[in-house]
Amino acid sequence: MQTAEKRYSEKEYLARERVRDVRHEFVEGVEYAMAGASRAHSDLQQNLVVLLRAAVRSSGCNVGGPDQRVQPGARYYYPDLVGYCGSGNDDGFHTLRDARLIIEVLSAGTEAADRGEKFEAYASLQSLVEYVLVDSRRMRVERFLRQPDGSWRLDAFGPGASVHLTAFDVELSIDALYEGVTLEPALRLL
Repeated sequence: MQTAEKRYSEKEYLARERVRDVRHEFVEGVEYAMAGASRAHSDLQQNLVVLLRAAVRSSGCNVGGPDQRVQPGARYYYPDLVGYCGSGNDDGFHTLRDARLIIEVLSAGTEAADRGEKFEAYASLQSLVEYVLVDSRRMRVERFLRQPDGSWRLDAFGPGASVHLTAFDVELSIDALYEGVTLEPALRLL
């Protein structure tokens, strides 16, 4: 017999999240504890924050790391990096609703959700200009750029390239992003 998942209201989730040590994402009333990350994933997150924080601040904006919660609709996620302008916070729960840039680091366990459910939810944010996926298994960055008609254009970048982050008019060197990162091994099916 399968146990039913405990469901919470948004208000209950936010109150519980305020006092916990472990972050939880919230989708359709269900809380999902955030799993630990690989070394490659953590190194890429840190490199992103270091490379983008100073550049973005010169525009009067900021970036938040993996502890910054974002609310697209009735869902709550913790992206690996989020760029925003203004306060973006709600009534003290520190939830961004006006993200301009969201970056997720892909791994075998997160890729399907990052490309599917999360992208769909993030795309509902009218403020979102770019959604970027950083691969932890190979030097590859994919940028989804919102077009004037609301559609998304995909561009991919590899070693030796730079990606122009339109949301903040910043160049991100792929080589600098992956500097010092030992990539995760690719999973091979037998």
